[in-house]
Amino acid sequence: MKKLLCLLPWTEFCDVHLVKDVGLFPEYFESEYKIPVDFVFLDNRKTGTKLNEWHGMNLIKLPSAENYIQAPSVKKNPIKFFKFIEIFTNFLRKNKDSYSHIMMFHVSSTTLYLVRFIKKLNKSIKIYVKADASKFSKRQWFYLKQILKKTDSLSVENEYLLGEINEKLPKYSEKVAYIANGFDNTYFSTKLLSVPKENLIIQTARFGTAPKNTQMLLKILSRVNLKDWNVILAGTIEKNFSSYIESFFREYPALKDKIHFIGNISDRNELYRLYARAKVFILTSRFESFCISLVEAAYFGDYIVSTDVGIASTIKNSFWGFVANGNPMEQKNDGQIELQMKNEIQRVIDSPEYCIVDKTAQDKIRRDFSMSNIVKNKIFKGFFLEGQII
Repeated sequence: MKKLLCLLPWTEFCDVHLVKDVGLFPEYFESEYKIPVDFVFLDNRKTGTKLNEWHGMNLIKLPSAENYIQAPSVKKNPIKFFKFIEIFTNFLRKNKDSYSHIMMFHVSSTTLYLVRFIKKLNKSIKIYVKADASKFSKRQWFYLKQILKKTDSLSVENEYLLGEINEKLPKYSEKVAYIANGFDNTYFSTKLLSVPKENLIIQTARFGTAPKNTQMLLKILSRVNLKDWNVILAGTIEKNFSSYIESFFREYPALKDKIHFIGNISDRNELYRLYARAKVFILTSRFESFCISLVEAAYFGDYIVSTDVGIASTIKNSFWGFVANGNPMEQKNDGQIELQMKNEIQRVIDSPEYCIVDKTAQDKIRRDFSMSNIVKNKIFKGFFLEGQII
């Protein structure tokens, strides 16, 4: 009997992971390929999920005598690393004949060790690794080559990275594919797709974290004439960033009625209603591995204005939107990036018809980024339906 194990050698697995790619891919695999799913992860009673089941999938928590804050590094502390890995190898050893397929995430020493262990334990188990990366470090390129020797399938979330892999490791090109993260097109109200658009700019994020670069966002908004437009910023605020926001509104008091920090939205349909109402989604991040919020915004027809991170350029090149030139990781580029994004936002405000999304493009993005379509990719058909007519 076929059964999929989603193996997560992480120190924390939270409810939010279940509505992102970590939970969505196994859930849609279960539906498309009629394969039951188990999740296995470290039990973190303080901050981890309290659920034992999600949409028919089993959530199995492995106990640990030690409170791991993060996965130990094999290079820095090999003894602690193997003690951590042993929690998962013990489970795999006991259940070596229980699973036909295993899914893992990330290109790392942990993934490499477990992939080798699994194949040594049971060669017939098929392994898929979702890299969850837009680029690799020198060390990760080494891990990648070794992982590809043992895995059956591997995907990346960036088309440029796929090209790099095919160029550097052509021997494994048939195992590797570009697979975007997708929109959960099952558990939402389709009525939201017809919600009238408003003169509204939005962003969803953890505001104040270094990667999100909220300082740049506020600078941009302070330099445009918002006219009859409003800005809604949905998400948590880092404790040490609250004082920055207070200082910003003291300097620009008129913007307090225009820019609204509304906190985190846990209800998905409420969040999707926000995307549906907005005309523009802005992102000033320095780094994103993929950024599912860009896909969610595009799915609801929001015009994308973004730094060159994650899936932004793919959406812009294939569909619509604006991506600022310059590497956002390098602070020396902040000035030019900020100016480009400010000019684009002002252009949209001055001419709202400019951000109206073409219906053909809208239909295509909903097809391309729907999870129900993504899991039908040939790499997954080959992974789950080997020996059957595809």
